[in-house]
Amino acid sequence: MNKLKTILLIILLAQGAFGTIRYVSKNVDSTPPYTSWETASDSIQKCINICVDGDTVIVGNGVYKETLIITKAVTIIGSSMDSTIIDGSGLIGNLISFVTIHLQSDCSFNNLQIKGKSQTDGNETAIFAPYEYQVTVKNCKVNSTGNCITMITKPSIVENCILSDFTLEGIWVGFANAKIYNNVIDLTSKGERGILNEAGGNPEIINNIILLKNWSTWEYGINFDWYFNSAKIKNNLIYNSKNMGMYFLPNEDTLEIINNIIKGNKNKGISISGMEKVKVKNNIIMGNNIGLSTSGAITSNYDLYWANQNNTGNQATMGENDIEGDPMFVSDSLPYYSKTDLRLQKYSPAIDAGDPNILDVDGSRSDIGMYGGPYGISYTYLDYPPKPPVNISSVIDYDSMKVILNWERNSESDFSHYRIYRDTTSFTLPDTSRLIGITDTSYFEDGIGFAKTGKVFYRITAVDSQENESISSGIVSVNITDASEPKTELLSEYNLYQNYPNPFNGTTHIGFSLKDRATVRILIYDIKGELLGMIENSEKEGGYHETEFSVRDFKGGLASGIYLYRIEVTDAKGIPRYAGMKKMIYLK
Repeated sequence: MNKLKTILLIILLAQGAFGTIRYVSKNVDSTPPYTSWETASDSIQKCINICVDGDTVIVGNGVYKETLIITKAVTIIGSSMDSTIIDGSGLIGNLISFVTIHLQSDCSFNNLQIKGKSQTDGNETAIFAPYEYQVTVKNCKVNSTGNCITMITKPSIVENCILSDFTLEGIWVGFANAKIYNNVIDLTSKGERGILNEAGGNPEIINNIILLKNWSTWEYGINFDWYFNSAKIKNNLIYNSKNMGMYFLPNEDTLEIINNIIKGNKNKGISISGMEKVKVKNNIIMGNNIGLSTSGAITSNYDLYWANQNNTGNQATMGENDIEGDPMFVSDSLPYYSKTDLRLQKYSPAIDAGDPNILDVDGSRSDIGMYGGPYGISYTYLDYPPKPPVNISSVIDYDSMKVILNWERNSESDFSHYRIYRDTTSFTLPDTSRLIGITDTSYFEDGIGFAKTGKVFYRITAVDSQENESISSGIVSVNITDASEPKTELLSEYNLYQNYPNPFNGTTHIGFSLKDRATVRILIYDIKGELLGMIENSEKEGGYHETEFSVRDFKGGLASGIYLYRIEVTDAKGIPRYAGMKKMIYLK
């Protein structure tokens, strides 16, 4: 309990909370005025009922099956967002039928989990702040079958929260000057809009991750549905909407869309209707059907476009300082969110390529993307090897006795050349004895120089300007026969590859290949063989895969030294198919 009191005191000091401190806990005597853990209230609502404006309510771990009407300007602090739970599920007849927490005064919430009432029609909100009241929600988990948080007029804050399992909006904003910072808004199980700004205000939406899953034609990451005074949309990731990443309806004031990543949206990345005072700059806009679409003559500038079906649409145009190229993320593993690292690799074309009037936190010219600009982070750019070549095909020219190989060209800005390896037997690792050619194109002709029949096996690697060599491609088997049509086959085998980079500082990547679909476990050991943890436990299709190992995932971190990583592969029948182990070196 002393440790808990210390943690809560730190939160109180950070919040500037004051007034009488009152307590709520399970299995206590519940003796007013609830000013100690020993006399704590057994109900949050009972405690609020005797509070005065300015009081602080500390809530111990447990599930509090109740709905709340907040009639006093209080601060409510839980012991943990994972284990202090206000659960309104099933309490449809209690107090206000569609709300778990209804404000009738200003209120702040911190370190809680708040659940909506689970109405089957989705017509609910977990936290509701009407016209007259201001709400602050920090460090909370919130879910609801309707909206998670609804705020209408007063300036309100949502910060460092996880919002999930909602069917309508994560955050619904009316005329409020909302400040929405550093949240994860997860629509991957259901949901239509991450953030809906219905009308008015000067919203600031900064440093949020909004994850969508191609559910609904109404699906948007950020949607401004009507007039607003001005808005700042900065340093957000918006990924994978069936409709649009961002959608803004007519307005006469300023809209700033700066240093975001808008990726993988099936319709448009950014759509702006009927506006002229718009700044679109320093964004990475990639993998969308249309990157930027506007109904007015709006020009983006200092943005990076990549792998869109169309970079711009309608009246939008690219600016003279825009870039088209691979941003070279450290690990673009989306939609596998936990493995994704959207920082930029060394030699990325997005480094120091943003608006020169916007600076990074280290004072240099802004990078393009969500980690650039004054709301970004400062980090060391790491130089990773290129990605392994993919989509390899072959043709045999029997007249000239050549095997002609083609593959998808690498897109890294520091790419240099490919190395082609060959043998008459299948091989796992390429080496100089099998090296038969080097090319800077994604095309290679191999003069076979041996009998017309039999199998030939190829692997290809990509090399950058710093001589970092990629993991090899999958093995390609070419069956040279007397028939007119050769058979080309991309083979997969079980293998565990050396991690890269190695040695590493903080994060490294572990590659492996599978012959067929299987369950994969990757485990980490210290040099003495003591198990430290598991970083992969999932089903994978046959072929090449990577998983990321980060020392940040281990509580307390790791000391510099040699570590072991091991793979276990089990097929669908539960039969072990492969196991392997390698060493890696961590240097702080």
